Amino acid sequence: MSAIRAIPAILVLPQLAQRGGEAVCSRPALQGRARWCARDGIAASLFAAAGVAATGEAWLDLARTAISSEELGYILLVPLLAGWLAWVRRARLSLCRSHGQWIGPAMAGAGLGMYALGDAWMIDTLWYGGALLLPLAGLVTIFGRDTLVAFAPAFLAMAFCIPMPGAVRQAIAAPLQEITAATTE
Repeated sequence: MSAIRAIPAILVLPQLAQRGGEAVCSRPALQGRARWCARDGIAASLFAAAGVAATGEAWLDLARTAISSEELGYILLVPLLAGWLAWVRRARLSLCRSHGQWIGPAMAGAGLGMYALGDAWMIDTLWYGGALLLPLAGLVTIFGRDTLVAFAPAFLAMAFCIPMPGAVRQAIAAPLQEITAATTE
C-alpha cells in the first residue's frame, strides 16, 4: 500500500501514489495524518495563480520596482527565502488537516479590499499587501488553517515583498546611521 506522505502536493504532481489503479487522495485522513493528492496541489496552484492574475498590475509594478531600485532589490530574493522556509517545513504538511478553510476566503476578501483601497487612495503599501495576500489566501482556502500555522514563517517572510514607504524607511535609518557614526568615531 503506497501513500503520499509528508510531501507538498505541488511537488508530488508527477508522482501520484497508486492503489488498485486509483490515486490515493486526501480524504479521509488516516491515523491523524492528512493525505494530500495531486488534486489538492492543482487546486491550490490554480487559486494562487488566479490571485496573481487578478492583481497582476501590482505584481508587475513590484517586479519593475525591485529590478530598477538598488534599495529594493532584496525583494527578488524574498520568494526564494519563503520557498526555502516552506521546503524545510514540508514534513509538517502531513500533520495538517484540511479544515478551517473559511479563513482563506476571509483572507481573500481582506486582500481584495486592501488592493482596492490601496489603488483608490494611492497607498502602495496597501496595494502591494492586497496583491500579496490574495494568492496566499488561495493556498489557505485549499489546505486549511493548520497549514497557515505550520508554514507561518514562510507566509510571514513574504511580507518583505512589500516595499517600505520612504518616510518610514528614513525614520528607521536615520537613528541607526547616527548610532553607527557615533560608534565609529
